[in-house]
Amino acid sequence: MKLIITLLGLLAFSPLLSYAHHSRAHYSEEIQEINGELLELIWRNPHAGFTLMVETRTGEREIWEVESWSSPYVMSRMGVSSQLFRIGDQIRVAGRLSTRRSRNLLAINVLLPNGDEVVLAANAGPYWSGDHVGGLEQWSSEVASSEVANAVDGGIFRVWSINYVYGEQFNFSFTKEALEARAEWNDLDNFMVRCESAGMPYSMRMPFPFEFIDEGTKIILRVEYMDTVRTIHMDVEETPVSVSATPSGYSVGYWEGDTLIVDTDRIRFPYFDDLGTPQSEAIEVREEFTLSEDRTSIKYTMTITDPATFTESATVYMERLDLGETVKPFDCRPG
Repeated sequence: MKLIITLLGLLAFSPLLSYAHHSRAHYSEEIQEINGELLELIWRNPHAGFTLMVETRTGEREIWEVESWSSPYVMSRMGVSSQLFRIGDQIRVAGRLSTRRSRNLLAINVLLPNGDEVVLAANAGPYWSGDHVGGLEQWSSEVASSEVANAVDGGIFRVWSINYVYGEQFNFSFTKEALEARAEWNDLDNFMVRCESAGMPYSMRMPFPFEFIDEGTKIILRVEYMDTVRTIHMDVEETPVSVSATPSGYSVGYWEGDTLIVDTDRIRFPYFDDLGTPQSEAIEVREEFTLSEDRTSIKYTMTITDPATFTESATVYMERLDLGETVKPFDCRPG
């Protein structure tokens, strides 16, 4: 049964709510609806935030905190911008209700006063009607033409953007111990809420642009997610014994034709994902970045081994495109 809450008027509440990224683990699968007046809009990574004032059936007035399913970057690729929302608008929101936080909703769909629907998730469609903005079918993933790509062709040394049309393909076989530890994770007090830089391999799975920068004996890999910077060492064959473990680990790279192969170990980061799945310091990651023949995209494959986390090697595959984008500051602020 849907929960429907109707707003009657705007009240002056201060201070308004702040937003930071939270795991989706504490949101129910059932879709709920709320109606409210938009009091505040926060449009920054990793998620947009909406503050709604609502009045319940019993006449009580409440503030609801609503977090968008996708980041502003992902939504921009679907044609969704902050200009669609106006303070004072009466809007209806459909999403997943938090099981741990009161008056908190993870928004997937928004119905605007003029009847237009906004889809906030790339893997979702319209909830109320056929006319909408956003969603996977409106995802912008045009590959630059060969002529344009070759005119500015720097090989792999440019910015690469996610191709959500293909999405992320993965194979994870978790150990029993990893799943049991995940169940104890506190997703309301974690590295994402604190806006801490994520370690490997989690940072490379996020749908944000990354850029390769050639510095001769090393390659700098700038990842927009959490302003992560990785160094790939091209002048050594293996990790020196003296190197200490860090969240991003120590990466050694080499070329096989148009494929950059990167092996990373000495990773000290406690979580494999945003669900609290643990990983150990024995984790090792191999990445392969293969430039396409028309030089407008790369195939990205990641192979992960960690006996404490997986019963067999885990794999991740995705495609990245040259869309002429830039790596922007992430601007995450703790909630």
